[in-house]
Amino acid sequence: MSEQNLPLTAFLPQPLVQTVLDESPLCLTVLSREGQVLAMNSAGLRALELTDLHPWRSSRWSDRWPPPHQTTAQAHVRAALAGEPGRFQGLLPTEHGTPKWWDVTVRPVPDDQGQVGHLLAVMHDITAERERRRGLEQVALLHAVKTTLTVVKGEAQLLKRRLSCAAVPETIGWRPSLDRLVAAVDRLTASLSQRPTSAERTTPQRPTDRPPTTPA
Repeated sequence: MSEQNLPLTAFLPQPLVQTVLDESPLCLTVLSREGQVLAMNSAGLRALELTDLHPWRSSRWSDRWPPPHQTTAQAHVRAALAGEPGRFQGLLPTEHGTPKWWDVTVRPVPDDQGQVGHLLAVMHDITAERERRRGLEQVALLHAVKTTLTVVKGEAQLLKRRLSCAAVPETIGWRPSLDRLVAAVDRLTASLSQRPTSAERTTPQRPTDRPPTTPA
C-alpha cells in the first residue's frame, strides 16, 4: 500500500491512537481476523459494564451475542473479513445482565499491505431511543383504541335512544344490555387512561447514579 493510502493511525504513536479511541463515546472493539476480541476503548468498557477486558479478551465477539443476533453477528464478521462492511441492530446484555440494544457497524481494517488485518466493531447504544419510539407507538395505539371505544359508546347510546322512541315491546330487553355496554366502555376507557406507557414510566436510579450525600 502506498503512503498516500495508509490510514491515519499508521502515522500516530500507539499511545496517541489509544487516546483518540478513548475519546469516542461509542463502543469500539478491535477484532482479530478470526473474530476474537483484542481491544476495547474506555467508553465500550463502561457501556458493557466491564471493569476490564479480561472476561472478553480472546473470546469470539459473535459468541457474546445471544440468539438470534449471534448468527447475524457471525455473518457480519465473515462479510467484513471479505472486505465488506455491514450494519445491524441487536440486543446484547451487559456483563451485569442489563439489556441493551445496539446499532452495530462491523468494518475491515486494512494492514500496510492493503489486506484485511483486523476488524473493527462500532457499537452505538440505542436502548433509550428504542424505548422512546416504543412509548410513542403505545401512545398512538392507546389513542386509537380510545377513539374506537368512543365511537362504540356513541353508537350504543344512539341505538338506545332510537329504541326508546320506537317503543317496540320486543326491544325493551335490549336497553339494559346497551346500558351495560356503555358502562363497560366507560370502565375500559378509564382503565386505559390510567395505564402509563413506557414513555411515561420512570427508570429507578441505579446505585451508581445517586448523587453523593453531603456529610452533616
